[in-house]
Amino acid sequence: MSKKNKDKDSEWKLYTKAYELASRKGQIKTGTYGDPEQSGILDNYYHLISTEGKLLARYSLDQMRGETIRNGCLKGCAVFLGGFGVLFFALLLVPPVVDIRPKAKASAAANTLATMVKECAAKIADQGQGLITVPEVDGYKSRKKNVAGFYIGNDRKVHGATILCPTNGEMKLVSEDESELPTFSYNIDTGKKACFVDPGSGAEYLCRNGEW
Repeated sequence: MSKKNKDKDSEWKLYTKAYELASRKGQIKTGTYGDPEQSGILDNYYHLISTEGKLLARYSLDQMRGETIRNGCLKGCAVFLGGFGVLFFALLLVPPVVDIRPKAKASAAANTLATMVKECAAKIADQGQGLITVPEVDGYKSRKKNVAGFYIGNDRKVHGATILCPTNGEMKLVSEDESELPTFSYNIDTGKKACFVDPGSGAEYLCRNGEW
């Protein structure tokens, strides 16, 4: 693995750890989702940023380092945290490398859908029903001239709307362009996670064996 890919992998691990911490501490509200592209390190703190550009949580690197070490983070992860934090945040302002950006967008979409599925399952288990807010995810935005967006079954939902959690059928995020980003779906009845891309396109590596 090249140094660039190793750094990107470390960035994603930091984002995932920060999101897990924020979820455990109740700092992420219903209908709010993190954005790995906007999140990053500044002044020895990791800033978890929402898809709307708002600060969700902030953790010191010492706290992040302790969490990652307990979960088996490699030594190189700590070196990255201490030595290149400020540089990393500055690089976030530069347009991302072409071969990395689709992976980040696809990961954000899959993470958003997974969070909604878990949120609905918890609410339905506790209350018999629940409400969720329809998200808008980069690369999956619904417009009049496309079929992209968030769906319950075949019914596309309006971004920002509050809807009832489904108890059966399918929840999915449909890509604006399946030759670049996969469409992700979750079958509530079977628990199956599926993804779809244009055959032979550059997006195939983001949807291996039709699953996510």
